[in-house]
Formats: sequence, C-alpha cells, structure tokens
Amino acid sequence: MRFLVFAGAAVFQRVIWFLTMQTQSDFPTGEVQYAVVPALLHPYLWPWQAPYGIVWYGIQYGLVAIGFPFWSLLAQLLNIQCPQGCMIPIHYLNGTIVTVPFEAGLSQYLMGLSWMTGLLVMDVPFYWLFRKSVLLVSYLISSLWFFATTPVNQSILWLLMLGWVNPLFLVLGPLAKLPVGSELVRGDFDVWTFGIGSASTIGHMFPYGMLGVWWGAAMLHWIDKRAHNGNPTWVPWLSRNWRAIRDYE
Repeated sequence: MRFLVFAGAAVFQRVIWFLTMQTQSDFPTGEVQYAVVPALLHPYLWPWQAPYGIVWYGIQYGLVAIGFPFWSLLAQLLNIQCPQGCMIPIHYLNGTIVTVPFEAGLSQYLMGLSWMTGLLVMDVPFYWLFRKSVLLVSYLISSLWFFATTPVNQSILWLLMLGWVNPLFLVLGPLAKLPVGSELVRGDFDVWTFGIGSASTIGHMFPYGMLGVWWGAAMLHWIDKRAHNGNPTWVPWLSRNWRAIRDYE
C-alpha cells in the first residue's frame, strides 16, 4: 500500500509537470535542451554542458532509449513540432533572453522528452525498494526536487539509493558524478577543471549537499551493520526494512 501511494503520487506529479511544460521557462527549452541533450549528441565537446563521468553518460543513453520509440511514434501520429520553431530561449538572471537553434532539430526535442520520460519510468522501482522504510518520504521529496530542478542528478541519486543494496554502488555514484573518463575522450582535463569549479558555486552547493547526505547515510548504515555483525544498532531506522522489523518482529 505504501508503494502504491508514494509511487502513484510521484507519477501523478510528473504527469502534471509534463502537461504544463509548455508554460515553464526551463523545459523543454532550458537546461535539458541546451546542455544535457547536446552533451549526449557529442559527449565532452563543451566542458560546461554535462561535466559528469562516462558511467553517467551510459545511464542517460539508456534513459533516452526507454522513451524515444514512444515519442517518435507520437510525433508521427500527432505531427508534433519543436516549440518556438526549434529555437531555445535561454533566460539569464539579469532578464536577458538569448535564443539559439536546436542542434538536431526535432530529434533533439524528442530526445529531451524521451530522457525525462526515462527518468519518470525508472524512478518507480525505488518506491518499491524502500516501501518498508521511513526513508521513503525523504526519497520522494529528493527525487521530485531533482526531477524538477536538476534532473541531471536524478540517476546519481538512484546509484546512491542502490548503495543500500550493495555498497559498491556508493563507489559508483561518485564515479558517475565526477567527470571520470572525460580526460580519455578529450585528451585534457578541461572538463575536470570546469566540473570542480562549478561545484563551488551557490547554485550547485545544494544538490551536491543533498547527494552527500544520502551517501553519508548509506555509508553510516553499512558501518553500523559491519560493527554489529549485520544488525545495526546505532541508527536502525536507516535500514530499508526497519519498519517491517519494528512492526512485525
């Protein structure tokens, strides 16, 4: 029941977001279209577009593949066209608006929709994974916030949540977040320079902080289990099955 309630609420809010996206300034004509999708079209060409690891790129291509057949078919049936004639209005904080063309036209627009659809679909299993945990509420809040503000971090959050299943994912998460592998593609460390530098800006501190809290909580859980022979006692509520143990043991 908890899974149905939380997963249903998450899907409902995302569907509403899709239905109202034409009235939003940040999608589909924002970061997704002028940074994320172009980065997927030509990884690491511009360091500022998506300064993340090769692992991150692999996950995003999988997310695009989930929704692309659906949106391609829908585009043919409904004659879907790019918004604003395939031009991207970029809104600056000082009020300046600059328009640039979609690099790949309609295909780029459909890739953006497909990517966000993949984020929606792959988010659902995590509500099942944490259905017995008090962490479910925190995950719902974190997931919705990332989806609506910095969706590039959504898959990083998933890797950290999988850290509760296997601690190896706690290593994979930072490897995906940091531009590991970019130096092999470009032959320099420009992506690293930009990525590390952007992490110190105020706008990036909060998502980094949220991911850091989740990573730290998972690490504490494994240390607790290790120190107490598989039965965490310092913070037992960090267990994925803590509710079940508390209520039915």
